Amino acid sequence: MGGLGSKLMAWIGGAASLGLAAALAFVWISKGAEVRALTVANSNLANDLSQSRLNASRLEGAVAIQSAAIDRLAAAGELREARLANALDHAAIASSGAQRAAAGILARKPEGDHCLAADRLILEVAGK
Repeated sequence: MGGLGSKLMAWIGGAASLGLAAALAFVWISKGAEVRALTVANSNLANDLSQSRLNASRLEGAVAIQSAAIDRLAAAGELREARLANALDHAAIASSGAQRAAAGILARKPEGDHCLAADRLILEVAGK
């Protein structure tokens, strides 16, 4: 039975080796597909990261431009406020002068004919 047992054992060993080889090939094929899928996913992530960096750079540029515009608007607003304050001061001075002139005119007593006195007052105030 030694001869038949050896042949049987050789046949079983060969079948087991063939099975193991097939299993190893299957693992290599499936792992290869998995590696390819991971490589594609990694490439996609790298592209997304590159695009995100580009978008961040563009956003930083836009924020810098917007900040500069806000600074210019603030400076223009401050200048406008200063001009308005100056105009208000001049208007207050002019108003005060006009009020004094009006009070002086109202305080005068017309001499003689009221119409002639008004005419004289108009010419006097006009500087003629």
